[in-house]
Amino acid sequence: MRALESNHIGAIIVQDADRVVGIVTDRDLALRVIGFDLDAKETQLHDEMTPEPATLSIGDSEEQAIKLMRARHVRRIPITDGTRAVGIVTLDDLILTGTVDLVTASEIVEVQLAEPAASKPAGVPHPTRPAIGRGGQVAAAREARHAAHAEQTLHEFTAALQAELGLDDPDRALLAFKTVTSGLVRRLTAGEAQDFASQLPSMLKEELLDLPAGPDLAVTRQSIEGDIARFLGLDPDRAVALVRQVGATLGRFIDGSELKHVKQQLPKPLKEILPDPE
Repeated sequence: MRALESNHIGAIIVQDADRVVGIVTDRDLALRVIGFDLDAKETQLHDEMTPEPATLSIGDSEEQAIKLMRARHVRRIPITDGTRAVGIVTLDDLILTGTVDLVTASEIVEVQLAEPAASKPAGVPHPTRPAIGRGGQVAAAREARHAAHAEQTLHEFTAALQAELGLDDPDRALLAFKTVTSGLVRRLTAGEAQDFASQLPSMLKEELLDLPAGPDLAVTRQSIEGDIARFLGLDPDRAVALVRQVGATLGRFIDGSELKHVKQQLPKPLKEILPDPE
């Protein structure tokens, strides 16, 4: 835990005789050590790590990293030179470099969340109540209805968004919206990001709040326009116009008082993306 804190990182590669044997994350330590009130000084990494993690060679491509994250339902992969660890690549790294678009990133996160757990069956991204007799069946049915409702809400939202933006593909409309709003959320404080995202469909809210906490001063209007150009394959002028269009739609989905609070935290170029609160 000391290594995680002093280096501001979320995972550590565990090696034995210059061979990768496991990976341990801050979440592992929180759930498996602190959560069970174990003595951190006495507990061995061997007992808490994920053994034999998927790895990539130093010569592998970023595309191979994305494929492996999808296949193994993970967000972090150790990089090796031979058998020895020389680094680690994370989903956040690939997002920040523009290698992976936000739709692909959300798919990776969703399949990881859909892994089975003690209170959650496989394929369900949210915790459920333990299934005990008929009461458990009722809870499972309720969860299924909740998931179906969330999907339908997002579908209706995407259709409205597509009409607002005048795009011929709903997936591109949603990708454009996610790209702009992700940039804005990363520029906000955690509290304001929560308030902003809470007014959007639940599936969108979860994706936005899974982003690294801000404010991230590296996010600018130019960086958002650049992401739009790369992710949607647009020329710079069309990307600038689409960012402006997406910003205008926020007046339909976010109430005026919240937009006012958001604009107060943004520099002038980013404020100009958003509509004036009514």
